[in-house]
Amino acid sequence: MVLKKMEHAFDPGDPVLDLAAEGRGTPSSKAGTGPEWISRDEQAKIEAIVSGREKGRYYLIIGEKGTGKSSMLIEAMQKIDGEGVSMLEAHADVEIFRIRLGRALDFEYHEGLVPCLKQC
Repeated sequence: MVLKKMEHAFDPGDPVLDLAAEGRGTPSSKAGTGPEWISRDEQAKIEAIVSGREKGRYYLIIGEKGTGKSSMLIEAMQKIDGEGVSMLEAHADVEIFRIRLGRALDFEYHEGLVPCLKQC
């Protein structure tokens, strides 16, 4: 069941794309158009990575807040309807990151009791 849920996380569509379609400060559903979108040289590379044409490496996208990192990823995701892609924003707090990762992968953490190592 866990594997099925995680596979579902990579089906076409993504909650991030739904938010983008509502126009919450991200590109519109007509990706890469309109006066608010400035084409960047890096976009073609991002699209190749997200679509799976560029393989065999890990990529880290870093930059100051507001420089377009998320917008470029969402733009690339919209072109493939989010199929095979899930997005989350990292966080310095490990617990917040863990929760975001779980949501992105449609994964539930079940934390059990720690077994007693001596006679309880």
